[in-house]
Amino acid sequence: KILLFSAKKQNSMSKNDKKTLVLFDVDGTLTPARAKIDDEMMSFIKKLREIVTVGVVGGSDLAKQKEQLGDKVMENFDYSF
Repeated sequence: KILLFSAKKQNSMSKNDKKTLVLFDVDGTLTPARAKIDDEMMSFIKKLREIVTVGVVGGSDLAKQKEQLGDKVMENFDYSF
């Protein structure tokens, strides 16, 4: 599992903190290399976006990001690099 916040920060996670940007790599982080994101990870991303701003950083073009992260990648993430 992924640990994103320190113990101090966990107490305030219920508050929206859109000034905090959390960036994820695609291959090996959100998905196995060159594979599709699973439902559990996508659910985690959606819940996390309720609290902070979430972006994805990948070395692939948008077409490949859509293959791995779904056709709604531009809607499911605040930023895509």
